Order: sequence, then C-alpha cells, then structure tokens
Amino acid sequence: MPICSQKQIVFIAGASRGIGLATAYHLSQQGYIVYGTYNKSQPPSDSITESRITFFQMDITDVDNIEKIVNQILSKESKVDVVINCAAIGIYGPAEEVSIEQAQNMFDVNVFGIMRVMQRVLPQFRKQGKGLIINISSMAALDPIPGSDWYASSKYALEGLTESMASYLQNQHIHLVLVEPGPVNTDFISKSSQMADITLPDDPYNGMSETVYYWHKKALSKGQDPNEIAQLIEEIILTPLPQLRYQTSCDMQKIAQERYVDPSGNSFLENKREFTNSLD
Repeated sequence: MPICSQKQIVFIAGASRGIGLATAYHLSQQGYIVYGTYNKSQPPSDSITESRITFFQMDITDVDNIEKIVNQILSKESKVDVVINCAAIGIYGPAEEVSIEQAQNMFDVNVFGIMRVMQRVLPQFRKQGKGLIINISSMAALDPIPGSDWYASSKYALEGLTESMASYLQNQHIHLVLVEPGPVNTDFISKSSQMADITLPDDPYNGMSETVYYWHKKALSKGQDPNEIAQLIEEIILTPLPQLRYQTSCDMQKIAQERYVDPSGNSFLENKREFTNSLD
C-alpha cells in the first residue's frame, strides 16, 4: 500500500520549458514533491532529468495517456494536491490565414488538453475533500495583439472555462485559479509556436504572420523572468482561499483594470488601432 506523503504533491502539465520548468524547479527546491510532463517533441534536457523532479512523457491530447500518468502518481503518493496546467502552443497570423485544422490542433492542446487533465483529477480532489488547479492563461485573453487571433481565442476559452467551473467547484473545496502573465522571457515562440499556414493571393495582410511572429519573439526576449511567476504560483498554493485571477506584473494589473471597467470595449479598439497601423 502506498504511503501518503505529508508534503504537497504537485503535478505540472508542460514542465520541460518556460513557466512550467521554472515552477517545477522552484517548488522542488522548496520541498514540494513535483511531477512534470513533457511531450515527445520537447524532451527535457539532461540537467532537468537529473533534478529532483520526476518527469513523464505525456500527450495532452490523449486521454488514456493522461489517465495512465495520473494513476502512476496516485499509486505512489495516494494523492495530488495541486495541478498546474502550463501546456500550450501558439499560432500567429491573421485568422483568415490559419487553416481550421491548424487552429483545431492548437485548441486540442490549449483548451481540450487542459480539460482532459482537469476531468481526470477532479474526482480525486473530491475524494480528498480539496484540491487546487492553476491554469496558466495569457495577456492575450485580456489584451490580444492583432494577429494573435487564434491563440487569443484559445486563452479566452480557457478563461471562460476556468471562471465558470470555479464558481461551483469552490463549494466542493476545489479552487481554480487563472495566472495571467504578459510577455515572459522563454523560448515559447521558437519552440512551441507557428506562423499561419495559408498564403492568400495578393497577400492582403502584407506579411502580417511573419511580422507578428517575430514581434512576439522580440517581446518575449525582453519579458518577465519566469522565476518571478514561479514564486507567485507558490504564494497561490500557500493561500487558503486564493483569488480567481492573478496578474503577474504591474503592467498586467493595469491592463486588467482597464479591461474590466470599460464595458463598451471601445478603449481596447482605440489602443490597438495605432499598433495595427505600425505593422504596415
């Protein structure tokens, strides 16, 4: 029979890079027992596999694979206290230039993949009488950059899903939290993102896919240190009654304040007009 650890057990979906990796490292150093996943196209480096984090290869689009991994963790630990969903991919370019198949593949990871993980762990949380799910969202759900159309829509979907579920799961002592970062200094663009896969005749968007892709790549290179977000995530774990949303920087808090006080949405459109014009 497995021995139930007194330490908190953390399961991170998407832990081999970026925010997920920084969080896995930080929490393991603070004494948490951390299990992380990576997909077949992004294996962890040797230095990562030699750490105190236990890694599994997992396909977040495969419900049977998710079931297998979670069962392995439960067979060893008897519980999971915290689930952090970091897995995501990006697509950049005008929505018209993105094939439906390309967009569906992204939603299968960014939305349905996260839901597959939540569907597997929620029964365990009810059995335990409590649990915490932290879903990593994005500034794209609050302040989408033109040309991030499909990526932003996937993060809007994640926000709506999380907010709606949080409203009733709190009655079961299960807390759902959204973490909303702005640009973060990771290799998300080069390793986990694509440009739109359709080239339209006459190029009506003036090469917008490439422009927006490289704009994001540059923005991320100057972005927030992912270790700061890892520290915030630990603070959330230590909070008995966490908020629904946490912005990771003062800039993101300002964006959120503006977003939620302008019901017309006109200020958003006006702010983005100048940015869009700069892409021409």
